[in-house]
Amino acid sequence: MKSPYSTGIYSQIQPHFGFVETPEGEVFFVGKRERNGALDGDTVKVQITKPWADGKKSEAKVITLVKRTEKVLVGKYMKRPKSTYGFVQVVEWFAGKDIFVSDRDSLGAKNDEMVTIRVFGDKNKPNGKVVSVLGHKDSPGMAERIVFHENGIVKEFPKNVIMEAEKITMRNSSFSPHSSNNRPHSSRGLPSGEPNPLPLGEGTKENIISPLSSGRGVGGEGSEGSRTTTFSKSSRVDLRHEWIVTIDGADAKDLDDAISVKRLPNGNFELGVYIADVAEYVTEGSLLDREALKRGTSIYTPDEVIPMLPEHLSNNLCSLHPGSPKATLSIILELDQTGKVLRSRIDETLIESKQRFTYDEVQEIIDALDRGNSPILPHSNSPRSTTTPLHEGGNVENPPHGGGQGGVLNSYPPEIIALIRNGLELKRILDKRRAQEGKIDFDLKEVKIITDARGKVVSISKRDRSESHKVIEEFMILANEEISRFFSEKKIPFLYRVHEKPSEEKTDDLIALLDHYGYHISRETLSPRSLREIMDTLHEKDYYFVLSKQILQSMSKAIYSEEMLGHFGLALTYYSHFTSPIRRYPDLQIHRIIKAWLHKELDKKELARFAGLLPKVATHTSTTERKAENIEYMIRDIKIIDYMQDKIGQIFDGMVSSIGDHGIYVELPNGIEGLVYMKDMRATHHFDERAGTLKSLSGGKAFSLGDPIRVRVTQADKTLRRLDFEVVK
Repeated sequence: MKSPYSTGIYSQIQPHFGFVETPEGEVFFVGKRERNGALDGDTVKVQITKPWADGKKSEAKVITLVKRTEKVLVGKYMKRPKSTYGFVQVVEWFAGKDIFVSDRDSLGAKNDEMVTIRVFGDKNKPNGKVVSVLGHKDSPGMAERIVFHENGIVKEFPKNVIMEAEKITMRNSSFSPHSSNNRPHSSRGLPSGEPNPLPLGEGTKENIISPLSSGRGVGGEGSEGSRTTTFSKSSRVDLRHEWIVTIDGADAKDLDDAISVKRLPNGNFELGVYIADVAEYVTEGSLLDREALKRGTSIYTPDEVIPMLPEHLSNNLCSLHPGSPKATLSIILELDQTGKVLRSRIDETLIESKQRFTYDEVQEIIDALDRGNSPILPHSNSPRSTTTPLHEGGNVENPPHGGGQGGVLNSYPPEIIALIRNGLELKRILDKRRAQEGKIDFDLKEVKIITDARGKVVSISKRDRSESHKVIEEFMILANEEISRFFSEKKIPFLYRVHEKPSEEKTDDLIALLDHYGYHISRETLSPRSLREIMDTLHEKDYYFVLSKQILQSMSKAIYSEEMLGHFGLALTYYSHFTSPIRRYPDLQIHRIIKAWLHKELDKKELARFAGLLPKVATHTSTTERKAENIEYMIRDIKIIDYMQDKIGQIFDGMVSSIGDHGIYVELPNGIEGLVYMKDMRATHHFDERAGTLKSLSGGKAFSLGDPIRVRVTQADKTLRRLDFEVVK
C-alpha cells in the first residue's frame, strides 16, 4: 500500500493555494488553510488528503517543515512608531506572510521600503534578518527588481569574468585569416575528390562528419570553391564567399544563427545552417564557462536582456554581424523536392554574413514574391513547376532585378532575393512534410510589448507570427533534428531536448475538455497526429486561440536529458538544441561534443567523462530554463499591469480565456489577461473542471472558453502582480 505521506518542495502560486512537488515528480495541491506556515521554497512533509481521481489533482496538507528555504526572500518592511521591532511582508508568489525582524537585524530599513530577507525559525514563529534595502516600494523599476532578487538573479558579471572575456576579444579581434588549398566543387554539389557511396534519388540518407584536415568544401556548380583556412587553433572551411544572411528581431544583438539556401543543378535544395562557434572562445572549466553554466540561459524581458555571456562575446565577437569574419559550427544539408534529407555534413567554418535582416524586412520580400506572377509553390505536381523562374527571363539562382515586381525586390542583390525565394519554397515543402508527420502547430498570436527608453510601456498589441519567423524556425528544427540523429545513431553521449507525452492526469483533463467541445479522443489515440487534426479543424472557430492555449498548457514541459526520449510536440524521434549557444548552455555543451568528434578526441576516457557530466548539465539547465521563463512571464505581467494602472474603472470587451476554481481569466483584444475572482461574482457558481466551465447555481449565466464577456478594471497592483476585473452586465 502506498504511503499517505510524501516530502517535497513547496511552491506558492497564489495567495490561496500552492503545490508541493516531490523528487519523483508527483505534484500535490495545497490549499491556503493546509499550508501550515510553509514559505515558497521550503522542504516540507505532506499528508495526502485526497488522491487523484476523476481528473482532479491530488490534494495534501503540510504537516512538518523539514527545511526552511535558504534563498533570500523579498518583502515590504513595516514598523510601528517607537517599536523595537518590525515585520516584513513577503510578496514572493503573491504570498503575504509577515516575518518578525528585530531592530538590530533591520539594516536601518524604513516603513514601505522593499528589502531582501533571510528567514530563520520554525513555521509558527519565523524571524528574519534583512540582507539588503532595495528602496521605496513605489520607486521606478522596483517591481522588476523584486522579481530578480526573488530568483537570485545578479545581472552584472563578476569582474574576473569580464576581464577574461576582454582578453579573448583583444587576442582575436585583429585576427586576419589566410587561405590555401583552393579546390573546385563537383557538379553534384559535393566536394570533388570525395567518394559518393550513395547515389542520389534512391531514398537513402548519408551523414558525413568531416575532419577539418580534409579541406573539403560545400557548394553547387559554379561556386567559387572552398578554401581551408587557418583560424585560431584549427583549420576551418572558408565560406566567406557564400551568400549567407541572418534573420532576427529588429532589436536582437546576439545573432546565433545564419542561413544559406540554394537550388542545385539536380533540382534538390542545399540548406546551410551556420551557428556561432562559441566553444571556440569559451573553453570548458574557464571562468566564463562556469558563469555561463551557472546562468544556464539568457533572460529576455520587454526592455532588457540579462545575457548568459558578457556582451563582449554575446553581442560582438560571437554574434554573426554582417561584413565581419565569424567562426561558426555549420551543418550543410541536401534535401530532395519532398523535403527529405539526403545528405548532411558538419564542419567548423568561417563565414561572413552578407545581410542582417529583420523578420519584417524578410516578410516584405515574401509578400512581394507572393504578389508576383509566379507562385512560390505551384499547385501543379509537374517536375518543372518547382523551378519556375522568380521573374520572367530569370532563374532561381540569378533572377534579374525588377521583372515587374519592383519595390523591395530591387533593393537587394539578386543572389539574396534568390536565397529568400529558395528558403520560402523549401519551408513550404517542409510544412507539408511536418503536417504529414503530425507536428502540432500552435499558431498562437504573440503579445508584443513596446517600451520607451525609460522602460515605460507605450503600447501592447497582439501579433501573428509571420512566415519569415516560421522560415527560420523550420530550418533550426531541421538542423537540431539532424545533429541529434547523427550522434544518437553513433551512440555518443549527447544532450537531448525531450518532450514527453502528457501525463495520465493531464491527458484525462484534456480528453474531457475536448469532449465538451465535440472532439473525441482517448488515451490510446492521443498522439501528435490526432491533436494536429483537431487543431486543423479549429481555425474557423471563435474559440480557436483559447482552446489552442488550453491544449498547449496540457502538454508536458520540455526538458533537457541525456536520454533520447523523443519530442512529442514536434512529432520527432531525435531532437537536441544546437542552434543557440550564445544564449543557451545546452547548445554550448553539445558544440563541445561535436568539436571533440570532429577533432577525433572522443576516446574512451572522454566518452566516459561526457556520460557522467551530461545528466548534471541536463538537470541544472532544465531548472535554470524554468526559472528564466518564470522571470520573463512575471516581468511581462508587471509591464502589463503598469500599462493598465491608469485604466482602472474603464470597461473593455474580452473573451474567456481560462477558467479555474478561483475564477475566470479574461483576455482583451490586445492580449492583456486579467482575473475575475469567483468571490467577486454576484451569483454563486460551480466550477466543472472536466468541462472547463463555470455554472451559476442560481440559474444565471454560465461561462465557457471563448465566450465574449465585458469587464471593468478594478485593480492593477504591480507589487502583488494582480490585474483584477469584474463582470459588467
